Formats: sequence, structure tokens, C-alpha cells
Amino acid sequence: MVEYLLDVAKRKSCQVIFTTHSNDAHDPLPPSAIWAAYNGEVLQGKLDIRALRTITGQIDAKLAIFVEDEFAERLVTTALRYHGGVELDAVKIHGMGGAGPAIKVNEQHNLDPTATFDSVCLLDGDQQNLVDHAKLVFALPGDVAPEAHILDRVLAKLDTEAARLTLSMQLPTSQQERVKEVVKQRALTNRDRHVIFEQIGEDLDFTAGAIVAQAFLAIWAQTYPDEVEALVNGFAHLVPERVDAAVSGDGAASSNGGDEPDAG
Repeated sequence: MVEYLLDVAKRKSCQVIFTTHSNDAHDPLPPSAIWAAYNGEVLQGKLDIRALRTITGQIDAKLAIFVEDEFAERLVTTALRYHGGVELDAVKIHGMGGAGPAIKVNEQHNLDPTATFDSVCLLDGDQQNLVDHAKLVFALPGDVAPEAHILDRVLAKLDTEAARLTLSMQLPTSQQERVKEVVKQRALTNRDRHVIFEQIGEDLDFTAGAIVAQAFLAIWAQTYPDEVEALVNGFAHLVPERVDAAVSGDGAASSNGGDEPDAG
């Protein structure tokens, strides 16, 4: 139905307005065609319905993290998982379809006096000029698109990490030389790093791009723990702890002299 309405709008040069709570209805639309209403404000861009439900308190959360896209969601989730001690179920990470919507929604959420939890914004590394720690706006590792940064980091370790990368992509270790060749070749021929992992997957018997991307992220997190810690430490004071991570060896909750547990 949405694709039909798009076609009508183009053929007839007319404007069509409809409202929806469905992400599926958003998918065919360009970001410029989407306006989301939130607390009396309207935001232009591909604002995820799940993000709106988090912001408005319909989904329980202790921290919301707004990023630019789906790959950034995966990167931040991986970083939090390898950082350890995080109550991941209480952290809601949302791709916002660009830096602008991510910054604006984060700012509006933190200015809302009725908000029951904090939020941060994590932009791609090539948006360093928009970082503002006072407004809880940070950047992902590197100074390029996150896909390019992760690819470059894993490429630098490919000779020693090929076996683990192959297994992470659900392929037998006997194919590690083939994996190395495909990754190196695609790194040379790819013109858009945003689709590099889908292309690698196509060359490896049509392995899903999501599986390839997650494999690269896992190798990055395991081999560059300093980058993981640097990313999370910027907003670590807002990250909810797992209950078991805040318990000392004898089973008693550790204390820093106040009511809050020490960081795990």
C-alpha cells in the first residue's frame, strides 16, 4: 500500500499524508518523507517506532542510546556485551536514520523533566565535529564510518584471526584461507563501506550480511578491548549494572559509602 501511494504521489504530483505505528510502513519511505510527533515536537527522519516507545516510557529502560543506523546498534551492543557487567535488557539502543535525528531526540529526551531515565547519543566516527560531552553526545571509535573502521581493524589482524573470524561466520575452519582472500579482495574493490559485509557474505556462499557484520564486530571487540573500554567509559556512569556484577565474592553488595553500588 505504501509503495502504491509513493507511485501515485510521483505520477500525479500530489501529496499523501497518513499516520502509522508500523515500522514496516516506514521502510519504503525516504527519511525526508517521515515526520514523528513527540512531546509536542515534530522530528523529520526515519524515527524507529521502538525508539518512540522507549522515549515515551512505554518500554521499561534504564538507559537509552541513540545511534545513526543498524550497524551502529550492533557495534554498541557488542561493546556493552564485551565491556561486561551491563544489564543489557535495560539498555535500549535505537538507530535513528542519521546524525541529526539522533542528536535532536537525545537532547529533547534529556530536557524532559518527566523522563525517568537518561539517554546518550553515539554518532559515527566521521561526525567528531558534532560531539558534545556536556549534552551526552559521543562518537564511535575511529574517524570514518563505523563499517570502515571495523573492517580496517580486523584486516590488520586478519592473518592471526582468520580462524576465529571464519568460525564466527559459521563456516568450517578449513575455509579460513578462502575467507582471507575474499575479505582482502572486497576491501580493495568495494566502493561503499556501508555494504561491505553484505558483499563479503555474497562471496562466501551467500552468508547473511548480518552474520558477517557480527563476526567482524566480535573479532574487533576481542582484539581491541582498549577501544571498547574507551567507548563505554564516556558514559559508564549511566550504564545500568547487572545485579550479580555489583555483588562481592562473599555475596554482600559492595559499597562506595553511599546507596549506589560500585561500578563492576
